[in-house]
Amino acid sequence: TAKVPVILTLFPKHPSNISTTQSSCTSKSQFSPASGPSFPSSIIGILIAATYGITSFAGYTSHYFNFKSSNNLSYILILLSGGLFTVVGIFKLPILIPLLLMGVYFLQVANIKLEAQMQHAIESDQRATISSLKSLLFELIYMGLVVLFGYTSTLLGITSILFLLGGLLILWIVLFNIFSRTSFRKVISRI
Repeated sequence: TAKVPVILTLFPKHPSNISTTQSSCTSKSQFSPASGPSFPSSIIGILIAATYGITSFAGYTSHYFNFKSSNNLSYILILLSGGLFTVVGIFKLPILIPLLLMGVYFLQVANIKLEAQMQHAIESDQRATISSLKSLLFELIYMGLVVLFGYTSTLLGITSILFLLGGLLILWIVLFNIFSRTSFRKVISRI
């Protein structure tokens, strides 16, 4: 028998519990629950490549999202992408992959718009420091989310991450809008 690293024994369903006698061609895809629709595992590479392409396209087309009538366009785009991720995560149908890619597109456009707003709101002598702190905070949050998403995908399947991501995005926007009315402006004015 293969020796299992100690760290993997801390998790209830770790990779050492997976039978190595099954070939990847005949085993059930991780994209689907045991009794439900199936995403083929080979689609992961295609989705990653499409995501990079969509991200580049969002950077190229984000200037089309300059609506003077809506100050909250970025937040609306994040809510929309969260809703799209949630729908794809709930139904787990391969035909919904275009909705997933639209969610990635809207999220990236919102990211570009929010980054531009932040850059314009900060004085030039403080911009580098605040951008570095923002990057550090983002990376710390990202590390936690990677662990959470990895554990969730091990327990519930890879598509459950989409449902979790959509829910987190919607929750983040709601909480941000509740707390940003007063506290965010106070924090920025102190800097």
